[in-house]
Amino acid sequence: MKQGETMPNAFRIVSAASTRERLIQLLTFTVGGEGFAVDAAAVREIMRLPEIACLPNSPGYLDGIISLRGSLIPVISLRERFALSGAVNNSRSRVILLDVAGKVAGFRVDAVSEVIHIRSGEVQPPPALLVPEIGKEAVAGVIYSRDRMLVVLAPDRMLSGTEPGWYVAAA
Repeated sequence: MKQGETMPNAFRIVSAASTRERLIQLLTFTVGGEGFAVDAAAVREIMRLPEIACLPNSPGYLDGIISLRGSLIPVISLRERFALSGAVNNSRSRVILLDVAGKVAGFRVDAVSEVIHIRSGEVQPPPALLVPEIGKEAVAGVIYSRDRMLVVLAPDRMLSGTEPGWYVAAA
């Protein structure tokens, strides 16, 4: 593959000197004290926690919607979506705007850490015994980087499948 092409597992190649040396960029962040990452190519923007308007009768993990440059964007709390306890909103809380199935959605996280470069072979498949309630469908893999475990999420699979009605209305 050439630089900038998309790999089958949806990670963008940064360098392709050889098949073994393909590098991918991941944005790392924390939610509920746990480490997560997403393909940096899916990230549209990272913003401080904006004012979020609540939507009545929406799923518990949907914080609401924000207005950004004339567009209404749904914001999902990853802490609620994955049933994690931990930090509450503070000065480090952020909304990561991601491309999700051709649309933009916001995901509230406790803190954004950094962009890391890893070899594509370092991403291990999700454990076979992963509990479905934590969003197995959203997990693209797991990596061990800098003495910490990171769960790599697939943006196109981060919604549960029950959202289309409200997502279309909000987006």
